[in-house]
Amino acid sequence: MPRLDRERVSVVFRRDFGEFVRWRSYRLVMVLTAVAAVVVISGFVAFLRSDTGRIDGTDGDSILPAATGVVVFLLAMLPPTVCLPLFATDTLTREKNSGVMEALLATPLTPAEIRQGKSMAVFLPALPAALLGPLLAVAAVNVFVSLPVNDEPLVPAPLLLTVLVLVPLFFLALTNLTIELSMVSSPELAVSPSYLIGFAMLAGVPLGAITEVFDPTSWGFLGGALVVTAAMWALVWLGARWLTTDRVVLSR
Repeated sequence: MPRLDRERVSVVFRRDFGEFVRWRSYRLVMVLTAVAAVVVISGFVAFLRSDTGRIDGTDGDSILPAATGVVVFLLAMLPPTVCLPLFATDTLTREKNSGVMEALLATPLTPAEIRQGKSMAVFLPALPAALLGPLLAVAAVNVFVSLPVNDEPLVPAPLLLTVLVLVPLFFLALTNLTIELSMVSSPELAVSPSYLIGFAMLAGVPLGAITEVFDPTSWGFLGGALVVTAAMWALVWLGARWLTTDRVVLSR
């Protein structure tokens, strides 16, 4: 990738980030995300403590980590999956149609610096919710289920590393790729991969865990997530090679 000037990247980031967090839609999404997290965590804990979902015994002990993994993954992936198309589409469409993008390119800013600043501005508003939800879910399962029943904490290290490190890195790469595509094509079309990939993961991880295709709390799953994340960053690197001023201007 081209070398990036941090000062110039921060100019783009501060401008877009300040605008995004003032949006009423952003505040609404964060409130709905918080409510959804509380409902999901409370319902999951209540189910585990009920007669139907009781985890006493060997079978229950083996089910608890996998079930927790599914819930934690959903809580980690939902905020960025919703926020990425929300922030990336309207702003870039407006800036390309109004000539703001060309004005930015007339400054010392490079296309790569614009992409990086905008990507961080789109990604960071959803990050606190994406990290806090999984942590609260693991804490609730330990306090109300695992410790009272099994007398030992449930701390699946591979799961925590995946949702707290690899999932954010994956969605940061997906955000970069979406911004790259938006800058050289139609933002409405460029956001389509983020919809498809995000919702495919939201559906695929629970389905794979339920059918026992993989265990989201295993080291093997962590390795697979690492490979997928690296592949996504490779796509970002390839896209950066095509992100030139001429292509951005001509895409308007």
